[in-house]
Amino acid sequence: MRSILTFSFTILCSSLMAQSFTGSQVREDLDYLIENIKTYNPALYIYNLDFDAQVADYINGVTDKDASHFDVFKHTSRIASMSNEGHFALGNWSDEVHKGFQSNAFAYLPMAVEVINDKLFIKDLYAKSKLERADEIISINGTSAADIIKMLYDHLPSDGHITTYKRGLVSSGFNWMYYLYVDRPDSYKIETASGKSEIIEAVTLQQMRDWVKENPLENVQPQYDFDVNTEVYATKIKEETAILKMKSFNRGRIEKLGLKSNKFYKDFFKKLSEKAVKHLVVDLRGNRGGRNEFADDMLPYIIDEDDACFFKTTISWEGKER
Repeated sequence: MRSILTFSFTILCSSLMAQSFTGSQVREDLDYLIENIKTYNPALYIYNLDFDAQVADYINGVTDKDASHFDVFKHTSRIASMSNEGHFALGNWSDEVHKGFQSNAFAYLPMAVEVINDKLFIKDLYAKSKLERADEIISINGTSAADIIKMLYDHLPSDGHITTYKRGLVSSGFNWMYYLYVDRPDSYKIETASGKSEIIEAVTLQQMRDWVKENPLENVQPQYDFDVNTEVYATKIKEETAILKMKSFNRGRIEKLGLKSNKFYKDFFKKLSEKAVKHLVVDLRGNRGGRNEFADDMLPYIIDEDDACFFKTTISWEGKER
């Protein structure tokens, strides 16, 4: 079902090559999109019982004025987001909405950010600025950081009401998402929590790359010396403490390594028992989900039966049944 749904969205986004659309064309395309979501997403009303009412209200608010391809893409993204289904392919880097980034036709914010606790923090700068890494952004061009985050979240499809996935997407592509979903200004007035204020000019992707070549970014991220480090997981056991970092549950990466969730966790927790590990840190930061079993099969090892009565599997670790 998901492959059919993705295909319908690919067709829709390829039609965005036109420079403008009439109000009637927009309504017709959005109605077609909504009907296909209802047809090919069998879990639609499990994840959003109010989908019909929400899209009806949204459609009623769409004006009859001519719309650009950016406008139609925003409408498409908003409706897709309302379905609470994360498996959508909304365009690609060669369509009319996105290709300007790669071809340097679009100038946008030369900055990377990190979303932490629903706040925006500067992660990297790709232009001369008195702003610094870790500065908290409280507004951009007069719009609060909270409102900007909400606007972006409203246009990013995600499974159910999971916001961690959306947070990861925004953190990885804030500047171009701002361009698509918020505004496309020539400059950005950045206000920070520490009282700094600066106007940063929009630049192209090539200008950002040139800046990085001339001003190499300092790697301030701590590099942890893991015992085992793969695309999917990393582990470290030191004295009585162990770290299990699950980087991804992506199907392709898991199959590439030939991992089976049951065996992986059985072997890992057996090793912890043999080494008399008392403390375990499970790090899921940056993990965008994927294979359910790699999340589900971990839980019996880390949650007491009293706290998770739905588990039927009994597993022994350190002499305790889980």
